[in-house]
Amino acid sequence: MAIVGFPEVRGDSTVMTGDLNYGALVVDEAHRAKNPKSKQAQGVQQLTARTDVVTYLSGTPLENRVAEMETLLGYLDPELAPKLEKARRSAREFRTVVARRYLRRNQSDVLAELPPLTETEEWIEAFEAEREKYNEAVEAGNFMQMRQSFSGPGSAKMERFAELLTDGLDDDKTIVFTYFRGVLDHLMDSLGDRAFGPIAGGVSHQERQQAVDDFTAAEPGAVLVAQINAAGEGLNIQAANHVVLIEPQLNPAVEAQAIARAHRMGQINPVEVHRLLTPDSVEERLHLLLATKRELFDSYARDSVAAQQNPEAMDITDQQVMSEVLAAEKERIKELRGETPTL
Repeated sequence: MAIVGFPEVRGDSTVMTGDLNYGALVVDEAHRAKNPKSKQAQGVQQLTARTDVVTYLSGTPLENRVAEMETLLGYLDPELAPKLEKARRSAREFRTVVARRYLRRNQSDVLAELPPLTETEEWIEAFEAEREKYNEAVEAGNFMQMRQSFSGPGSAKMERFAELLTDGLDDDKTIVFTYFRGVLDHLMDSLGDRAFGPIAGGVSHQERQQAVDDFTAAEPGAVLVAQINAAGEGLNIQAANHVVLIEPQLNPAVEAQAIARAHRMGQINPVEVHRLLTPDSVEERLHLLLATKRELFDSYARDSVAAQQNPEAMDITDQQVMSEVLAAEKERIKELRGETPTL
């Protein structure tokens, strides 16, 4: 038996260059091979082709587009691939075509003993200075700056986060997720001794696990600070029963994976998710977009009955999201100022 990481399938490792034909292959987190142009995906495809029995495991086989799921299914069954493009016109037909290669088990199906999960949206009005900073970012076309405008030191959102910790979370343990390193650093500074981590890009696997172990052993009131793309997979953090999402992400699967760090087998307490959101901003638009993407997943990848899906929703990319949201926010600000919207 060989246990290898994804980096081992990208290059000239023994796993890839040897003459061995494997009897069985299990690919965990298989959605990481969804991009057929990446060396990682090409390595997985090559191993799949030379193995007798193959199983892909993924909680999110479809993250943004139906084509991602089609790619994975195509690796498993090349003869199935030509049928998928036609079948995608109907969610029901798509599920029928993929049924011989796709088995979905939701948490509620196999983990009936999981405690309840409650998700709360906290809509927080920004301070005037934050609005000015945000409007400047919109006019400059700086999408990433737009997303960070409401999460800085002294922001209304950070004040609300501090209130949450004082009012309701002080007797429990909390994971707080953000995409941005600057926000991560501010959280570490402001939380002081109660902060654990951070778990971020560039932090080794051993250091990440040590941070989780220290957090688990800590007294109630501890907060684990994590960058959502770094801590969203591969960690078990059942010591926390509160999850705070500082800002919405472009991909609902990223948020779902982050929440699942706490709401998973071994959790004995109800889990509460707090989404901190700013109205009339890029955050509100992203939040609505995430709901649309979740519907897409439910239609095609979850065992549910759905109507025909709008084909335009299948091919949305992060770049399209940024362009569309930026354009819409520019128009909204023009209208607020009494300027004539662009036709």
